[in-house]
Amino acid sequence: MWSIGKGLRLFAVLVAMFLASGKAMAMIQVCVEISPEYSYVKADGTVVVQAAKRHCYQYYTSLDFGYGGLARQEKRFDQYLDRWYGGGGFDRVTTDKANSRDALVNAVEPDCNKGKTPQKTDKPVIIATGNKVLDEMDFIVPSYDEYPLVVARNYDKSLVRTGIFGPRWASSLERTLSFQYGSLQCHGRLDRIESCATGGAALDAIYANRSSGFAWKFTAASDGRWVSGDEATLTASGSGWLLTLKDGSSELYDAYGRPLKVSDPRGVGLTYGYNASNQLATVTHSSGRSLALSWAGDKVAAITAPNGKIYRYSYTTAGYLAGVVYPDNLGTRTYHYEDANQPGGLTGISINGVRYSRYAYYPDGRVAWSGLEGGVERSQFKYGTDATGEYTEVTNALGQTTRYLLTNVDGRKIVTGVRRPPFAHLCGGRARHHVRQQGQC
Repeated sequence: MWSIGKGLRLFAVLVAMFLASGKAMAMIQVCVEISPEYSYVKADGTVVVQAAKRHCYQYYTSLDFGYGGLARQEKRFDQYLDRWYGGGGFDRVTTDKANSRDALVNAVEPDCNKGKTPQKTDKPVIIATGNKVLDEMDFIVPSYDEYPLVVARNYDKSLVRTGIFGPRWASSLERTLSFQYGSLQCHGRLDRIESCATGGAALDAIYANRSSGFAWKFTAASDGRWVSGDEATLTASGSGWLLTLKDGSSELYDAYGRPLKVSDPRGVGLTYGYNASNQLATVTHSSGRSLALSWAGDKVAAITAPNGKIYRYSYTTAGYLAGVVYPDNLGTRTYHYEDANQPGGLTGISINGVRYSRYAYYPDGRVAWSGLEGGVERSQFKYGTDATGEYTEVTNALGQTTRYLLTNVDGRKIVTGVRRPPFAHLCGGRARHHVRQQGQC
């Protein structure tokens, strides 16, 4: 059992390591919006997905230079995370990452899957849908508050909305509002102000686009507020909007849906500044440290960290993120999109010019296999239906096949059971858990 006592002992060990190594160490808190429950489909086919939950994960990490140390560590490690579920207690979770830039943890819904059935594979693929996802961290400035200065990017093959790093990529810098007027949507953008002629149509809904790529939907309440379940409220604030979260955190937006400030209940957070071209130019922490953005058209070309180090980004002719060049000769990261039948479908990564991973897709866009170069740690996927319903079969690099049983919950497909046959002296088994229509166990 994981306990607070064990957590304190781990903390003591980490502090001792820190003092012995001379490296900076911090407990980092990353908030991730997860569990999309509904989707809105526009007339042109654009999909806006709502996220229903918001959770924060804390973990310890050592940084081997002031900012962006995560980019230098190229070793395997186990991350121990303390997850706190509002009275549910602490759980120990261990993740094995081949590269510490992948330090953002693949979020798993705690309601049904805590310690039970995973929703993603190790080289991350959403098991229920076959959607390819990938979390990448460029750098983070450690802080003990909810809103650290962090540049983390999230690839999601199913993502429709184009972000500041091109199509299919969301990032930790992106939180905007979108406004729904009948069939018309007006989007807050970080690269420019987008004019929107509503034609006098009434405002039907407001979407708070999250850094994960998902969005919360707000609808009008009788008291003049806009509400999204019991998670958050939106109210008019001057010419803009104030989003207030259940825990007392807040987000201030201008009339165009661009972020101006995000704060935790103590008022500690980030302030967003814009240049004369109405592009996001700076993100400044309450501590005074800031990062600066340079643009090439509607995409970020470079980010300067608080210590002056510059991270540079390039793009393909089709506009997809092609690569990152890290400062101080820390190397490069290249993203490949090699399947002409899957526009924007990520097919692998190269690190410092050496191929690191490969992914392949079926014609319908679902992942066929995903793993490291040379077939190492590769998972193969098959999708089907039997008498019990839909399933996904995942075969690992050792040849063991696991069948994941799927359930549609309020229009959202999730894993609710698993069957694993006996394999190489290991017992087989099965597990199933049931969900209410609201997605609760």
